[in-house]
Formats: sequence, structure tokens, C-alpha cells
Amino acid sequence: MPSMFRPRVLAAGLCLATAVALAAAAVLRPAPAGAQAGDDSVALAEVMLTRLNEVRRDNGLAPYRVNPILTRIAFEHARDIAAHTMYSHTGSDGRKAKQRAIDAGYGAGRAGLRIGENFVARQHLDDGFQWLMDDPPHRANMLDPKFREVGVGAARMSYGYVWVMDLGWYEGIDDVLAAPPTAVPPTAAPTEPPTATPLPTATETPVLPTATPSPTASPMAPPTAEAQGSAPAAG
Repeated sequence: MPSMFRPRVLAAGLCLATAVALAAAAVLRPAPAGAQAGDDSVALAEVMLTRLNEVRRDNGLAPYRVNPILTRIAFEHARDIAAHTMYSHTGSDGRKAKQRAIDAGYGAGRAGLRIGENFVARQHLDDGFQWLMDDPPHRANMLDPKFREVGVGAARMSYGYVWVMDLGWYEGIDDVLAAPPTAVPPTAAPTEPPTATPLPTATETPVLPTATPSPTASPMAPPTAEAQGSAPAAG
């Protein structure tokens, strides 16, 4: 009798585990620009990424490293598909996946850039992932040993969700991934130039005006008769 209830218990446990995984994914990674409050597409993209890397490991391949640029363009294309109900690698603006990656700055202009893209629209994630694995071209992209980085996005549609995977590689990517982060030297505090101390101003000693000596009165000689005679007559 107890065995009749075991499948239901296991199913309930799986549902609970999935719910916990979705909640944890939503908390651990911030929502990309454009995500709406209450939208679980971010968490569903995380679960799809986890499934993708599990399959990589199962096939002896290194897991994908998440790249923020690829993640951004994957979310943008997923929202574009959902908004226009179009199922194409070409966006509503006419750009394909590689051009979107270049325009976003992926690879920083390095040679040999390769971009692969998968997308699938389904009501449930498990169905969507299984369809990708069953379709040879999409499976080949997911298990391509040369691709090293990925961005996974998702968007809600009227009847379910659409998931987009953007896969990337460029020449020298292994060196870039292996390089330790460049230490940024501390910025020296700006040194203010020393303030010039003004020299003391010499105090000018007021120069007092020199008194002009009064002319000494010379004793006048009494007028002579000649002098008197030379005076003009008053008329």
C-alpha cells in the first residue's frame, strides 16, 4: 500500500527542488536590464544554463564560462522574439547573432570570431531542452568543443517561454580566460601644491617734508640819494 504513494511523493519532491533552484537563481544573479518585476525568465535562463553545462560535463567537455556581453544579447534577442512573435536568428532590426555580438563589443575586435546561436520556444523548460538535444544542428552547437563562452537569455511569451543561447569563441580566448585579473594600482591622492607664503611687506617710513628755511632778512641799507632820484615821478 505505501508503494502506491511513493511516485507522488517523489514528484512533489522534484517540483519542490525545481522551485528552490529557480528561487536561488533569481537571488544569486541580478536581473538583466529590461527584466520586469516578478518575471521568472531570469531564473529559467539560469536553469537552462545549468542543464547545458551538465551535458557538457557528461560528454567530457569543459563547462561554458558565462560572458556578460553574450548574456545581454541573448536576453535582448529573447525579448525581441517574444515581442514580435518571430522565430528567427535575425532580429527585428535586421541583425544576426554575430553582428549583435560585434556591436556589443564581444571579442574586442580580435580575429577569428565565431558565434553560434540556439533558441527554442516551449511551454516547459524540460521540453525545450530536450528538443535542442534531439535536433542535430542545435546539439552540435551545444557540444562544440571550440566554443568556450555562453550567454543564456529567456523571455515570457503568451503561451510559454523562449530561450536563447549565444555561444562564442575568438582567437586567444584561452589566454584571456586564463589570465589573472589585472591589478589596478591605487590612485594616489592628489597632492596640493604648497601655498606660497607671502613675503612680509616692507613698511614704508613716512618721509616728513623738510622745512624750507625762511630766508634770512638782509639788513637793508638806507637808500642813497641816487636811488631816490631814480624813482619815477608819480603823475
